[in-house]
Amino acid sequence: MKSLLSILSAVTISNAPVIHADPEVFMSFDFENGEIEQGFEDWYYSDVGENPCQFYNGDLQSKLCRNDGFKLYPYYNGRNSDHMGWLQYGYIDASSEFSVNGSSLRIHLTGGMYKGADDEVLSDGKPIRSKSEYQSTEDLGEQSLLPGDISLYYKGPTSTAKIPELRDKNRLNLWVLMPKGSVDIEKYSTDYLTSPRKSFSFYPFINTSKGAHYYHHVANIALGGWTKIQFDASPTHKNSGGTNELHAFSEGGTEYSGNGKEYFSNIAAFNLRADFSKYLPADSVYYIDEVTTSFKPYENEETIKSLSVGFSPKSKIFDISIEDKYRCLDCEATYEVRYSFDPIDNANFDSAYKTEVVTNFDRSKSNSDSLIHKPTNGYNLIWAALQLQSEHIDYIEPGTNIYFAVRDVTERAEGRYFEEDNVSVDVPGVGILRKRDLVKSIDYQIMEVDYPLTIKTDEIQQPVVGYNYEQEINVEGGKGTYQLQALGLPDGLSIDGTKIIGVASQPKSDVITLTAMDEIGQSTDIQVQLDVVTEDQLLVSQCKTVVAFSDSYLPTVHYDTVFSDIYTGFHLSGMTTLLGSNSQYNYQGISGAGIQLDKGDKLRLTWKNIGDSPATFHPRVSFTEEGRYDLSKTDSWKTMPVTTVNSDEITVTEYNVNETIYATLININSNFSNNKTLLLEKIELVSSQFNLSDTCRPPISFSKAETEAKLSSDILIADFTSLSPSISQDNLHEAFSEIFMDTYTGFHESGLTILHGDNSNYNYQGVKGTGIEAPQNAVVKLTWKNYDSGKYVFTPNISVDFEGRRINGGTWFGMTETSIEPYEITTFQPGEAYSYIALSDLGTSWFDLVNINANVKNNKGIVLEKIELVFSAND
Repeated sequence: MKSLLSILSAVTISNAPVIHADPEVFMSFDFENGEIEQGFEDWYYSDVGENPCQFYNGDLQSKLCRNDGFKLYPYYNGRNSDHMGWLQYGYIDASSEFSVNGSSLRIHLTGGMYKGADDEVLSDGKPIRSKSEYQSTEDLGEQSLLPGDISLYYKGPTSTAKIPELRDKNRLNLWVLMPKGSVDIEKYSTDYLTSPRKSFSFYPFINTSKGAHYYHHVANIALGGWTKIQFDASPTHKNSGGTNELHAFSEGGTEYSGNGKEYFSNIAAFNLRADFSKYLPADSVYYIDEVTTSFKPYENEETIKSLSVGFSPKSKIFDISIEDKYRCLDCEATYEVRYSFDPIDNANFDSAYKTEVVTNFDRSKSNSDSLIHKPTNGYNLIWAALQLQSEHIDYIEPGTNIYFAVRDVTERAEGRYFEEDNVSVDVPGVGILRKRDLVKSIDYQIMEVDYPLTIKTDEIQQPVVGYNYEQEINVEGGKGTYQLQALGLPDGLSIDGTKIIGVASQPKSDVITLTAMDEIGQSTDIQVQLDVVTEDQLLVSQCKTVVAFSDSYLPTVHYDTVFSDIYTGFHLSGMTTLLGSNSQYNYQGISGAGIQLDKGDKLRLTWKNIGDSPATFHPRVSFTEEGRYDLSKTDSWKTMPVTTVNSDEITVTEYNVNETIYATLININSNFSNNKTLLLEKIELVSSQFNLSDTCRPPISFSKAETEAKLSSDILIADFTSLSPSISQDNLHEAFSEIFMDTYTGFHESGLTILHGDNSNYNYQGVKGTGIEAPQNAVVKLTWKNYDSGKYVFTPNISVDFEGRRINGGTWFGMTETSIEPYEITTFQPGEAYSYIALSDLGTSWFDLVNINANVKNNKGIVLEKIELVFSAND
């Protein structure tokens, strides 16, 4: 291993004085023998049934107390509303397993209150408020996501007693370990969220604990390592309201403006809120350790607030969070970040290293210039991921100290900043600088986190005979890379790395044993049920699809109109909440002549979750109300079963009809707070009045396998891989010699696509000629390329009897749902995918025309490259 000296010698660091005193320990949480009951330093533990700390209802919960009347205790919010927050059950404990030093404070979430389908307040799990009340996992809640969170209050003996440890300080530092994997960094961006989410907050009460409090926030995410949070004396909000059009506060708040020392010296109480703990499942745990205080002069206390840094031991990526001072529609902000292996200050900032890559929350602004861009002007929070220069990655190991600093380089417009920002400061060893030109710094030490080796996957998807199967087995903890073994896998399936892959050859139901091993020989195993089925076994008989949502709609016999809330619309492959996330502002459905449903019939809904975490929801259906769910009309709405769908997966919910209904409309409320993550893709009906041959094909997450044994009679109908409209006859079948297309469609890159606008209705392309007779076992195969930067999910349509737009006539059939990855900018390769439909499903074996409608809103993105007839030797 090389020495850090070889790195440092490449950079000249100024010897100007760094005038930062060492942090002082505030709360170490180094419990005696690692047991919370034994207390630490001058703090002692108090259980339920007693209240030596003397706070309201203190006898009903556990807490930490000090003889001088100071206390730290969990706050259980009983207001139970979306606006004011929800009650979360749980308790405080000690942990020596996960700590920065000695032991840490462990907060175990066990259950809580949540909103039911009819807006009633429900309880999940035993109402636990102390370690002694938790007996076993049977006490835990069962909901996969709970809306509450637990915060920690620190108070003195009276409402006006000040906290002596904060006197003459301007920094409160703490380490937090969030539940690993609770946020997907790939989806932590403006593509999925309006702005970075609050993950941890500091609410100080100035002068009295009975008054208003200020807000300080960070937005770091759970990367697997510890996050170091540095709160300063410069808030961004106060719960009594803002005071100016920029919603800005200077250092010291309104009480002690410009004086961070006085702000900290007069804190009478504070709340540490783990915002990230909202919407976690019961049995989640997080840790807080090494709370310290310090005074750091000559730093930017005005336009850079709440600097914090987190780390991923696996990817060696850091994440950084700050808050901008200003909030308004044109309050843009840009910051420069640097790092070093020695402390950074105003004198040596320019000599410190630039990062290799800054991945901004707005991915379009990611760069190699070490610049952090504010993603949303109307919000304070700013987040970015940082990758150190490649030559430094190998030096990141437990015990390494890395120093980060940020400088505001924003050119703010007149009227969009306070004059306080321009006040001059005489910095020792540097000279005169404006307050806004000062840097803000933080040090971060790499901490080893020993997670136990665990196979997190306990339920796996169902393989389908003849389909390409791929199931990632999520292994966590242990050391280094993993090896996976499996006992009892069905024929055709095998292990590749940490995946089960292959094509199952026959149906089988069995229990398999999965064993994971890490690089130092640790192992763990689990048993899971694996049921291989055939495609026919999945078919639902006497079933019809009444709507497959898209950005346009083809009427059916029973329903000719799609309706939705103004906040709801089509996104990617289904209907979802597009604006905001209010579950009440979501509905979508169909209306028309209708159909009679009898007792025993079923309504089937296909949902897809494109969010970064499981979605648990309680959908509603109405056959009479075209509008939002209304508490005054609850009798008109039927509640469907509680449903959970994992990230990037599809599920089906059913409603069993228990009385005769003449359904002229079907209206669905997802009853789930989200924004563009939970999609309703299809509505189907199962009824005894339909023929047995009427079948619905449940969603299959895998692509059809192409067997190696191909018959020589595969037929190329058309190959559009030419930029010239005059394609060589070698690229067209002799029976399809003429190409036709919509006036808005034309050649681009390797095929045909929408050239003008993006309306999916104004797209068709195909070939015609003398025609051919094809065997019934033939399958129409389309090859698509994606030259766009985003992923698409779409269901193309095919007609063999009409040359023209789908909305103008003809008989059209939906092909297989197609998912295509975006253009890969590193390899310059477009995404590729295939669509299929059996010729037998078209009701003909002879045709002289093939017309394809991509059925996806795009412009020069989704390109049709080939039309083929393929034959499998197994058909």
